[in-house]
Amino acid sequence: MAFAHNVTDPTIDRWLRRHQPRTELALRCSMRAQIEAAKNNAAFNARIDELFATIHPSEDEYAAILSRARELGSALAKVLDR
Repeated sequence: MAFAHNVTDPTIDRWLRRHQPRTELALRCSMRAQIEAAKNNAAFNARIDELFATIHPSEDEYAAILSRARELGSALAKVLDR
């Protein structure tokens, strides 16, 4: 699915930003783990940094966010045919 791999697409960014910050962070972490273009995209990673700065998650909150990212990653992998 080429569309999902294009993390610079404004439609993807708008969709991600419509979510609550913790959900958006989990989605972005999931995408970064699954999509090579997300790992190397400065703007995509800067938004992850912004979300961390906004949320200031405790260790437990961060663990919960990463757990959710792994769950989302499983679904994303299916969409990306992995």
